[in-house]
Amino acid sequence: MVVKRGSVTVTIYHTPSHGCGSFTLSYYQDGARKRPAFADLATAKREAEAVAIRLSRTDADVLTLTSADRASYLRARQLADSVGVSLEAAMAQFVEVKRMLGEVPLVHAAEYFLKRNPTQMAPQPVTRVIEEMLIAKKGDGLNGWAEVLQRFGDPEPQCGLPFGIRPRLFIHRRCGRLVETLPALQHDPNRPEDVLKVDADEDGVGGDDAADALRYLVATKARAVSQRKLRGL
Repeated sequence: MVVKRGSVTVTIYHTPSHGCGSFTLSYYQDGARKRPAFADLATAKREAEAVAIRLSRTDADVLTLTSADRASYLRARQLADSVGVSLEAAMAQFVEVKRMLGEVPLVHAAEYFLKRNPTQMAPQPVTRVIEEMLIAKKGDGLNGWAEVLQRFGDPEPQCGLPFGIRPRLFIHRRCGRLVETLPALQHDPNRPEDVLKVDADEDGVGGDDAADALRYLVATKARAVSQRKLRGL
């Protein structure tokens, strides 16, 4: 059940617990989600009406701003309404996600999530999408370096055997920048299992971009190698 006043929406959910009836309101106020519960529907309805009226009056106060601010506010409401989300809920989620992402655009996080998940999926909260992206990005970096190290092999005897691990990754002598970069890599002091990121200077000199490119290649290239005989050439 929904109680709406202007742009303010208060939703009433039936949330029985331990065999007892319970009704929970859901709305956003001051950037936070509120979920007060009531024992009966009539009380929940009265409170929902009171909350909707109070918050809608706050909206009316906002409309006394300058014409430019009012236009921005109304445009923001229109955008939020187009996806069925209240303006306050949209801003609350945006601020929370912005704190998690820093300077990374929100659309990049959404695109990354969609690439890693099926096109048909259940709706997900924005914060969960961001959390999954950050965890996946961190995992990709660590797994990539571990795979590079493993493919380089190890000449030392392994597990009591008289031989080591045969290398499966070879670097051509023409990859000069990569040859220079790999020995200079350092462990991240905050994450010993990862490599410390070093950026190039303003002139594009230095940095570990060549090593990063190798890591991306190894992490994304399929392990299986197939051979096919071409005909008609």
